[in-house]
Amino acid sequence: MRQIKKIAITNEKGGVGKTTTCVNLSSCVAALGKKVLVVDLDPQGNTTSGYGVAKKGQQSNIYTCLINDDDIRQAIVHTKFNADLIASNTQLAGAVVELVELPRRENRLRSILAPLIPLYDYVFIDCPPSLDLLTINGVDASFVAVQVGTGVNISARSLGAVNVQVIMESLGGGGHQTMAAAQLKHITPEAARARIEDAIDKYYASQKKGDVEGK
Repeated sequence: MRQIKKIAITNEKGGVGKTTTCVNLSSCVAALGKKVLVVDLDPQGNTTSGYGVAKKGQQSNIYTCLINDDDIRQAIVHTKFNADLIASNTQLAGAVVELVELPRRENRLRSILAPLIPLYDYVFIDCPPSLDLLTINGVDASFVAVQVGTGVNISARSLGAVNVQVIMESLGGGGHQTMAAAQLKHITPEAARARIEDAIDKYYASQKKGDVEGK
C-alpha cells in the first residue's frame, strides 16, 4: 500500500514565498508523473490563479466544502499542469469566523479530504499568512509542514516556525513534522525545490523504515 504524502506550506508572515513554493513544487512533482492534489487554503487565492484557474468561476470550492459541506469531489479542478486543484477565493475569509461555531472546527479539512486521499500520491496545502483556524486545519490535515522563509533577516527572525510547531504539538502529534524550507536568498529556486523534495522523501523513507521495524 502506497504512502500518501500530505504537505502544508506555512508561515505566519506574508510575502515569504509560500504560494510560489506550493505552485512550483507541486507542479514539478506532477510533471514527474505523480498524482498531485493542491488545496488553496488562502483567501487571497493566488495558488488558484497561479494554476490558471478563475477564482470566482467554481460553483464548489474550498469554502463551500468547509462551511456548507459540499462534496469535495465536485470541487476538483483538473488543471493544464497535470495537477488537480481545490480552488479558493475571498469568500474563504469569512470561514475564519464561521468555523468557530462548527463541530470539529480544527480538523474539518482532514475530514473532507479523506475521500480523495487514496487517489493521490501527494497533497500540497497552501496555508494563509496567519495563525487562524484555516492554518490549523491545514497543518492538521498534513503529515509535514514546510516552513518557508526568504532568508531576509525579518523573515528569519519571525515567530512563524515556532508558532507552527506549537500548533502541531497542540494537535497531539499524529506524525506531524516541521522543516524549514531552503533559504531562497542564497540558492537558486531550482536548488531550493530539489532540497525540499529531498527532505520530504527522506522523512517519508524514515517513517516507512520505522513502520517496517515496528512490525
